[in-house]
Amino acid sequence: MGTRLIIGSILTVAGFIIIAICYLGSRNPGKPKWTSEIIMGSFIIPLSIGGMVMGPMLIGEAMWVNGDSLTSFDTTVAFSILAAGVVILLMMRIPKRAAAYDALCSAAEKMEDERQRTERSDVSDNSIGQGA
Repeated sequence: MGTRLIIGSILTVAGFIIIAICYLGSRNPGKPKWTSEIIMGSFIIPLSIGGMVMGPMLIGEAMWVNGDSLTSFDTTVAFSILAAGVVILLMMRIPKRAAAYDALCSAAEKMEDERQRTERSDVSDNSIGQGA
């Protein structure tokens, strides 16, 4: 039974998907609470990186050390899990969402800059009117 091979595939895929979700969450202008530096830096990212490191190690160990005892079913399931992970990552449309979030942020920054300019001009108009 290629349990280590399958677990390695699951850990690898889960690590990459979680990192992708964290990337999108941190780029989101709404900033969800779970994207704070404390939660991401202390819990989510170390566990994801651990999965991304341990997964390929388990896959390699299963392929080279226990390669003789692996069945074609084990390898098919493991590679199907990896392929499903790639499909999920592609379906997330990460570059497109990141570009949309950047556009939202830049539009919000432009609106904020315009609001500050109008406030400054209102203040300067009021001070000119009071000085006369």
